[in-house]
Amino acid sequence: PLSSAQKRLYVLHQFDPNDVNYNMPSVLQVSGPLDVKRVENVFRQLIARHATLRTRFELIDSEPMQWIEDAVPFEVEYTKIQAAGATADTD
Repeated sequence: PLSSAQKRLYVLHQFDPNDVNYNMPSVLQVSGPLDVKRVENVFRQLIARHATLRTRFELIDSEPMQWIEDAVPFEVEYTKIQAAGATADTD
């Protein structure tokens, strides 16, 4: 079952499914070499350690329920840019 806070967020999401007020996106600019596989591995470790990052919600008999997945897929999205700031390519 959902906690009170989860139910509140679930209800708010039903009113406006496109609302992203509770999302916390960010962009990082890195200078120098970046080991993308290492970054992905660190995030995978965080996801494995914290159940909230593996939780999904589903309606069961019209009642929202949470499911904690054993594992979830994860990849870092990144873009290489040229010195002038023009986009070179996306990996």
